[in-house]
Amino acid sequence: MHPHGLLHVMSYELMMEGILVPIIHQQLGHTSLATTARSLVHIVPKEFLVAMQGREYDC
Repeated sequence: MHPHGLLHVMSYELMMEGILVPIIHQQLGHTSLATTARSLVHIVPKEFLVAMQGREYDC
């Protein structure tokens, strides 16, 4: 395991505990919130897909 991999594990665990993405973003020290969001989608795409499929859209 390398240090960057540990950051991925930590961010995954925080997200699974319900910690908001902006807080995870601060913890990881990314300059952009988009970087954190892309990282989390890469780590747990299934959970994001399930969440997006469960959303109701007002069109």
